[in-house]
Amino acid sequence: MKKSITLLTLILTLGTVAFAKAPAADFISITPSQKSLSIGVSVQKEDAGKSVVTFYNESTNTAMFKDKLASKGTAAKAYLLDELEYGNYTIEVTTDGQTVKERICVYDEDGKKSYFIFQ
Repeated sequence: MKKSITLLTLILTLGTVAFAKAPAADFISITPSQKSLSIGVSVQKEDAGKSVVTFYNESTNTAMFKDKLASKGTAAKAYLLDELEYGNYTIEVTTDGQTVKERICVYDEDGKKSYFIFQ
């Protein structure tokens, strides 16, 4: 009986490990630019071309912009934020059924448009 339980536990553990996915944050990154009013998005995955980037306006809760990354390997793209009005936004990157979301605040700092990513 003990051998049966041990064997069953081993099979369940191996099955869970075999089908577990890496957390999305391990292969999707959203990084602010130090020099310009832009955000970089990169997906470190073989099928990164199936990734979709969506910007949402939080005040109206609507999608403003949707972009599909075009790459068969690792994909990276920059998005300019200078056209956005002052307010709060969400950027969502989805690939292979996994999603990473970041909230962005665009604001006026001494007459100059700036932004930060909520932590």
